[in-house]
Order: sequence, then C-alpha cells, then structure tokens
Amino acid sequence: MERYKESGATKNYDEFIISESEKEEFEQYRNTGFTPAEIEQMKWVSIEDRLPEIGKYDKPESHVLCGIVGKLVFEGYLNQWGTWSRANGANTKDLPPITHWKPLSTPPDRGEL
Repeated sequence: MERYKESGATKNYDEFIISESEKEEFEQYRNTGFTPAEIEQMKWVSIEDRLPEIGKYDKPESHVLCGIVGKLVFEGYLNQWGTWSRANGANTKDLPPITHWKPLSTPPDRGEL
C-alpha cells in the first residue's frame, strides 16, 4: 500500500474495478520475479488456439518448441506448406500430430555466459 501512496495513487489494490479472472492473473504474476511477457513466453499454446508464424530451417529466430502431449518435445518450425519440420530439416510425418508449441527464449549474450 505504501508503494501506491508514494507513486501518487489514491486507491489500493482492492478498490480497483477488475474482474475475478484479471485478479487471478495478477496474482499469478506477482512475486514470481518474471515480467508478464516472460511468463507468457513460458506457456504452451495449443495449435487449436493459434499457430506460430511460418518459419524456415535457416532462420532459427522462427523456431519454436514443438510438443506432443505426454510424449515428445523438440525444436522445430511450421514450414511454408503448413506442416511441421524439425530444426535440423527433418520432417515429422512419422510422429504423432503436434498438439502444442511455445516460443524459444532468447539466448544469452556472450557477456552473460
């Protein structure tokens, strides 16, 4: 509460009009040490909800983690034909269908290693 007073806020957390789902989401982020964007990047996305942008073998920034529920996780990308490929260029036709994906995190800079 003191932090809100210092910044000039006149309401405390409970006085803001927010939905229960917004309050639950806030509680998930609070005290994690991560920003909301970092937490969002950690979540798996169902392919039924959204697909990643089209990627390429030689464009690692377009690669994502691909997941098959309870079975397998690998680095890959969605190719220009709308099918999944492994990051090494191998196709995934012999695998069960991909069910989820998530963005790869940004690798550390040389100075951070």
